[in-house]
Amino acid sequence: MVWLAGGVVMLGTVQRWPADGPTKFYLRTLAELREHPPEGKWTSEVELKEK
Repeated sequence: MVWLAGGVVMLGTVQRWPADGPTKFYLRTLAELREHPPEGKWTSEVELKEK
């Protein structure tokens, strides 16, 4: 899936800028997607669970 490939890029980013909040957010999101893959066609939408 496309979102798995994005994780590779995000890992490189967090290695260069370990404090980058958006990268950390998306890495957590990708980990959740790996554990619980979306059903059917993925719409690329991300549900924000906290502020």
